[in-house]
Amino acid sequence: MPQMKHILLVCWILLGFNIGISQAVAKPSTGEDDLHSRVPPPLTATDFDKVLEEGFHVVEFFSPYCPHCTQLFPTWVEFYEYNQNMNGKNSKDKSNSFQIHQVDCVASGDLCEREGIQFYPMIRFYGAGSKLLGSMTTNPKDLDTMNEFANEQIIVWSESEDDDDMDASALIPGTPLYNQNKMIKAGELLKIIEGENTVPKLISFWPTSESELNNQNFQNDYNQNKIFSYYPNLHPFRNLWNLSMKKLKNFINEDKLEFNFFNCKSNPEICETLGFKSLTESRISPNLSPQVILYLPKTTGGNAISYKLKINEFHNLNTAVKSLTHWTQRTLINSELEDMKFQDIQDFIGSSTKLSRKGSIGEITDYSKVAFVQVNDPESEVPEDDAILSRLIQPIADLKSDVYLFRTTDKDAVMKFLRDQEEQMANKYIHLGVQDTAMNFDEKMFLSRTHTTFPMMICIKSGSLYSPVFTSFMSKHIRDYNKVLTFIKRNYMPTINHLTIDSKDQIFPPTLNERINSRTEKVLITLTDFQPKQYFDVEFFMSFVFHKFTFLNNRDKFNRIDEKRSMKYDKVGELRANKADSDDIIDALREKVDISYTTTDNQLYPVYLDTKKLPEIISAMKWSKLDSSRYTTGDVILIDRFNGRYWDEDDSGHKLTIEDPQQTVGLLEKVSYKKLKGKSLKHLSLFAKVPLYSFIAILIFMTYRAVRVYLQKRTVYIEKMKGLGILGVCPELEESKFD
Repeated sequence: MPQMKHILLVCWILLGFNIGISQAVAKPSTGEDDLHSRVPPPLTATDFDKVLEEGFHVVEFFSPYCPHCTQLFPTWVEFYEYNQNMNGKNSKDKSNSFQIHQVDCVASGDLCEREGIQFYPMIRFYGAGSKLLGSMTTNPKDLDTMNEFANEQIIVWSESEDDDDMDASALIPGTPLYNQNKMIKAGELLKIIEGENTVPKLISFWPTSESELNNQNFQNDYNQNKIFSYYPNLHPFRNLWNLSMKKLKNFINEDKLEFNFFNCKSNPEICETLGFKSLTESRISPNLSPQVILYLPKTTGGNAISYKLKINEFHNLNTAVKSLTHWTQRTLINSELEDMKFQDIQDFIGSSTKLSRKGSIGEITDYSKVAFVQVNDPESEVPEDDAILSRLIQPIADLKSDVYLFRTTDKDAVMKFLRDQEEQMANKYIHLGVQDTAMNFDEKMFLSRTHTTFPMMICIKSGSLYSPVFTSFMSKHIRDYNKVLTFIKRNYMPTINHLTIDSKDQIFPPTLNERINSRTEKVLITLTDFQPKQYFDVEFFMSFVFHKFTFLNNRDKFNRIDEKRSMKYDKVGELRANKADSDDIIDALREKVDISYTTTDNQLYPVYLDTKKLPEIISAMKWSKLDSSRYTTGDVILIDRFNGRYWDEDDSGHKLTIEDPQQTVGLLEKVSYKKLKGKSLKHLSLFAKVPLYSFIAILIFMTYRAVRVYLQKRTVYIEKMKGLGILGVCPELEESKFD
């Protein structure tokens, strides 16, 4: 009985403690009462649809018993007041503003159930008519991230300047967009796969059946179609699909593109054959998204081009929409493969034979475009020359850069363009004030780099005076798919890149592909605040350093090639002088010079980075030894792309900045050719330290054992030799003292 009393006493104490905690959470303090008075009261099922009837809205669904909601509330008040001040309480510009609300899911449980709220706090973006347009999935939820989410949704969903002919409401799901997106069935898809379509078709493959998703309910809202609430990624993808139609409306209106969707659960055999088995399973992963294929007509090769990027991994909806629409646009352009004038290709890409000098302020250069151009000789071309081009459409579509594929027979214009670029770069652009005659145009070096047979393949880039050339001495080389693809993958990056969270894996690949990349590649990071004058200085700095070091790198390769060729010819001359066998002379002539201009040895990738984003990049890349507080706008960091080292000072200890581009070029020469060692980017992780320390401990132990054994043997030997003669043997016994 005494034990029972003690148990009851403990239970009463715990019950009282829980009641106290519940009251503390449920009843806000005086300070929290003040915060509640600064925001509108929560919406309920009675007024939710009426308030959200027009315009855009950011809504937080919360529970008063949720600790995370309680922690977020002061920030939510700050978010509300910040946007009230920015937009104005009576702002007339409804297309560029949004209202902010809350919903208490304890008081309005039915409403939260209708909206499919699964956790708290959940922040959503709604359009007119209570249409769900997006959900905030990023953490942490603070003033900056919430503003970023809301503004990004506004950019995506509001009426853009080039859409004056379209009512903004047409962008909102619930209204059929052009009535173009149609469900297709198995028979029609099989004809498309066989290439019988006359218009390119962009088809999305869904993990649904025809009863779950069809022409009647595809545009339904989140809470009107159960499939959207069951699988969280399907509703955002539907919105993305609609937005992509809007962005590609010109192609649709000109009958150059059609949109369709296909249900894999109703047609599992077809989807499994296409490699989409995961879309046919009865229980699918919550993170699964539809897959996309662009089917081209037979007239353009009849290729099925797959969109291989994962939509749900993009940083935001705007980025995902841009990725899919731009991928579609450039794939359609790449599939045409018509004979074009080279000047038209230049104009489209923005490549030139002249660049602005230091101090020039004009329009900001778009460095994004890259083109691979097959150059045919009209007098000798044959149909086999172009066979490889249709095979290259898919791998080029897979690249994350803005890469295009063209063909031309304007070979004289191409050769003149290459020469003009090289002369401009060598004789003018890479000289700052003082003309260095040793750096001038070298005819022999130019011919060594550009000499090739036709058809030839070149790479031209916007904002660049350097165009790589695929070296080919026989026509079979340019028809070798793997060799050409290797050339493309080595050169597809723009001359200058923007380093962001989304682009970091492209600029710093997680693994080294030794067939494509070299361990000696470098990334040059320049910090900018994007102010016009400062940005133009950053732009010139990156461009100058890239062009001068590229010229120096090519000259180093040329000198080594020339030296090896001279040695080869000397050897052949010696064999002939000694009247060697003709087979030996032929073997000597066939010896390859294993140095190429098309490898990525010491290749440089200049990138610019928002100074404010440096800590975020350092954290994402896990560069634990890089201290962001040491750097400011205009500073420069040279990163070893694959070996985890960096340089932010020259060998004299002077900080790298954009003020002295020659200083950075000099450092690059010493790092590349004299192997100047950099500083480590990362601390060793625990997993790396354990084997390292274990190895050191084993090494120390083995050394100790070896020394100890040696000393023991030496002691025995000394004792053994005591009292003996020079030979250590007793003459009478003819044996050692210790035998």
